[in-house]
Amino acid sequence: LGVHPLYWAKWNGTVVFSDDVNELFDRTKMPRTMRRDLLGEYFAQGWICEPDTIWEGVYKVPAGCELALEQGRSVVRRWWSVAAGARDDRTLRDRIRESVARAVQDEKTVCNWFSGGIDSSVLAAFVCDKRLKHLHMTLGDGESERVRRMEDKFGLDVERLKPDSSHIWHYPKLCRKMGEPIADPGIIAAYWLGQESVKRGCNAVLSGMGGDELDAGYPRNKIIVRLFNFGIVRALGTWPLQIAGWLMLRGVFLLTGKRKRDVKRLGSFLQHPDVAHYFNLFGYFTKEEIDVIVGRGWFERYRKKVADLTAELKGTKKFFGYEFKGFLASHNNIYGAQACKAAGVECRTPLLTPEIAQQLWGEIDSPRFAGKKRLTQVLAEELGDDFVKVKKSGFRFPVEEQLGEVDWDDVRVRLQDVVTADGLQLLDAFVRQARQ
Repeated sequence: LGVHPLYWAKWNGTVVFSDDVNELFDRTKMPRTMRRDLLGEYFAQGWICEPDTIWEGVYKVPAGCELALEQGRSVVRRWWSVAAGARDDRTLRDRIRESVARAVQDEKTVCNWFSGGIDSSVLAAFVCDKRLKHLHMTLGDGESERVRRMEDKFGLDVERLKPDSSHIWHYPKLCRKMGEPIADPGIIAAYWLGQESVKRGCNAVLSGMGGDELDAGYPRNKIIVRLFNFGIVRALGTWPLQIAGWLMLRGVFLLTGKRKRDVKRLGSFLQHPDVAHYFNLFGYFTKEEIDVIVGRGWFERYRKKVADLTAELKGTKKFFGYEFKGFLASHNNIYGAQACKAAGVECRTPLLTPEIAQQLWGEIDSPRFAGKKRLTQVLAEELGDDFVKVKKSGFRFPVEEQLGEVDWDDVRVRLQDVVTADGLQLLDAFVRQARQ
């Protein structure tokens, strides 16, 4: 599933590979040259999707593939796909239980990152008899209530950690350690909790990473499922959506703040409801804004890449397939595996097995399952009367209150040779809005 990255390059007639970009550069002394043709993709998603990286000549082996060397040629071959393969009759609950048991065989050196969300709570329920240390980052949200209830029910050893603003200043150093840039403050939490795990004698951590991507748990997943199963869309095609998007963008001036941003993104997607515009539902910028920031040439290359990555899929599964290939293989392998590695701890992800993925994939685009209902049902069966619904918060780090402390003038100088002049003015405007 692409949980751990494998980078490779050709240098001086030799194929070199590593799970660490920095190590690969150190070993080969290759020049570190940024691919400016991929800047648009980076601004769209916050990462570069496989098989590319932001660095010239360095690639990621795609998830489910192998890199073969044949008579001096490098060939990438697919050996596994989530959309292919037979399944047996085991239940999802049984599959998860087996996967978790494998992940904690050496339980004395493993701890669980227990956010209180569905994924980490499923793991906590299945290891409740193992006497593991559970680390909970307290953010004052509803998910902490589930942690408290499960702590009482199972007698869990939960240690609560309170984030403070000093951890934010790990971010620049952490980005360099990871080798690839990634625009997600959640890596601060992963790095910090990794360090805290090591302090407590753990060399591995359990993470529920991947549950949202496997079981349609994001709000954007619900949007896709509901939009494309709407009766008028099935009957008439997507032109009613395009009209709705046009109207939303014309009326967005009536809104302010976060609501204006979200309506603007949704309207941009509805005008072009296809996978190449999917990033409008989760990215920081719309296509029109990225055109200003990097120039217009980026999108056609990006459109072709998305089409290639989803060519084997049909209908709304193209969106969910891109979710797998993007978020799991090119976002989370940096987010989870690399942030933990930088902290000196191994990240184990029991939900990310081929068997669990294939079971969930079959009906991932079904309206009755959108919103992570299958994993939620597994947790409800484990907790019984103690199960409560809580508002989803996600694995994150509270950075909003520290935005005003960032030295934007320094960032601006660094960006002058990277983005267009008009793009720099647009980013200036966004920073002003964020600080208001």
